[in-house]
Order: sequence, then structure tokens, then C-alpha cells
Amino acid sequence: MDKVLIVDDSPQILSLMQKVGNRYKDEFELIAVNSGRKAMEVLKKTRISLVITDLIMPQIDGLTLLTHINQQYPYTLCVAMTAYATDTLIRMLPDNLVAVLRKPFNVQELIDIIRKSLKTKPASGTMQGISIPSFLQLIEMDQKSCALRISLSDGRQGVFFFKEGDVYDAVFEDLTGKEAAIAMINIGEKPRFTLTPLPGTDIPRRINCRLMELLLLAAREKEMADRTGP
Repeated sequence: MDKVLIVDDSPQILSLMQKVGNRYKDEFELIAVNSGRKAMEVLKKTRISLVITDLIMPQIDGLTLLTHINQQYPYTLCVAMTAYATDTLIRMLPDNLVAVLRKPFNVQELIDIIRKSLKTKPASGTMQGISIPSFLQLIEMDQKSCALRISLSDGRQGVFFFKEGDVYDAVFEDLTGKEAAIAMINIGEKPRFTLTPLPGTDIPRRINCRLMELLLLAAREKEMADRTGP
């Protein structure tokens, strides 16, 4: 039977989850925990098909947990719960990889998203992950200060630097700033992500536009490249 892990620090949400788990125990087993740390402990010991996590939690937040799952359990599907979802973000997330559950939600919405996710569960051997634009928007939504390192299958790496949700700088190969960010945004594959604290030295602000503007610039550049061809 599929196991679904719910992660939220709200006692009200966890109480609701216990009732849902009892009601639908013939379809799936629901495990509810109140922190990212406890979620990591469960993932170590139990094969989980789907993780549904709140984004904003103390200590280990939802973004850190999503990154951990992406690295350690690439075949586990993930859904983010948040009260701050944007229509743009939801459109960018592939249904069979990562979805966003808007708060507040009702029980039927929760059940529908669990059923849909488990029904589209990937076959063994299919790498699961999160697209770069989608992960950038999650960081912006969470107003996080961090360095986001992306690791590609060909060995290349790049870094985005965020301060309180604003993208400040990016480095990729011999590119920096906006050019590096656009190059990484337009990478087609879903890489491995690593979130780390910002370095002690000051980060120069070489990107002076909002993330949405950066995503639009990247989309235009990709469209022009597709038109002109190789």
C-alpha cells in the first residue's frame, strides 16, 4: 500500500490529517509529522510514495526538505502546501512531479491531489525532480536567503544567490549575473539542488530585476533561439 507523508507544524492540520488517514486507510497509509527533521527520519526508515509538505516551518523548512528529497529520494513525489501560491507558479509545476495545494483547503481537495499523484506515480527508473524556474519561484515565495547550487548530469554546476527571496547574483561556467541566471533557467533538464547558507562575504548585486522579469527574459531568449535554430 502507498504511504503518504504529511509535514506541517500546525496542530489543526495534523488533527485533520489523522481523521483523513482513518477515513481513507483502505486506499493509502497516511503518516503525519510536525517538522522537517521528523520527516527526514521517517523517509530514512520507510518507503514513501508521496510527501505533502508546508513550505514555511521552523528549523528545517519545506524548501530544505524538498531539496533533501530531490537529492536522496528522487522517485518520491512531492506536493507543496502554501497560502502564498501564485497562478504562475502552479502553471509551471508539472502535474505528475510537483503540485501546489493552496491553503486553506478542504478534505476533498487533499484527497483529489493524493489520488491524482499516486495514480501518475512514475515507473521505476524514471528520474523525478523539480524544474529550475519552479524551484526559484518557491525560494522567492518563501523569502529565503540562501545559495542554491544546481548540479547537472554532465557534471556542470551553477549557483543562484538569494537574499530574502530576491535573486541577487548567479554564476554559471564563465557567466555571472543576469546572463548566468538566464543560461541556467533555460536548461531543459531537472537537476539536483543543494541549498546552503550565504557565504560570509558580501554578495554583489549583479541582478537588479525581479525574478518574474528574469523568467520572462529567459523565455524570450529561448523563443528567439528556437526560431533561429542552431
